[in-house]
Amino acid sequence: MKLLYKLYGYLFYVIIMLFFPVFMIPIYIFCSWERTYPIVNSLRSYWASITFLLCGYFYKVEWETPIDKKRNYVVVFNHTSHLDI
Repeated sequence: MKLLYKLYGYLFYVIIMLFFPVFMIPIYIFCSWERTYPIVNSLRSYWASITFLLCGYFYKVEWETPIDKKRNYVVVFNHTSHLDI
């Protein structure tokens, strides 16, 4: 069983590394201009969704209160896992 966990861990890192240059280079370029920030956010979201799907993670987001899109929010992760991309 430990071998399967190890293999799955390596698979996760391989998937991350395959998609890293595909998404990170455009993200880095588009971060140079404030008007392209929505593109950066879309790329980040697609990167996370594709990585989760290929790794077999399926999630559902449930908000306690509706998000007001006119306000700013700070989302903080605890960095105890590899899932907070």
